[in-house]
Amino acid sequence: VDNTTLFYERDNNGINKQAFEISKNDNICKKINEIIRKNTKQKGFVVVGCDSTTDILPDAKIKFYLTANFETRNDHRQKQFNMIC
Repeated sequence: VDNTTLFYERDNNGINKQAFEISKNDNICKKINEIIRKNTKQKGFVVVGCDSTTDILPDAKIKFYLTANFETRNDHRQKQFNMIC
């Protein structure tokens, strides 16, 4: 499965657009991050997101960083932008 397929499968219900709107509210983001921290204390969870390794779970024992070249990142951001707008 390529990145494009995964990206669109994850957003087949407009979740990315809704998440973008919700993420504008700092209080909601803080509360969601607290819930994630509380629910992942028992270990065995995978948390995906830009801030998951820095803000949400900075002390996680295992972290994966996925990288891509500039063109791939640009293409991904353009698709995100098109879905939001």
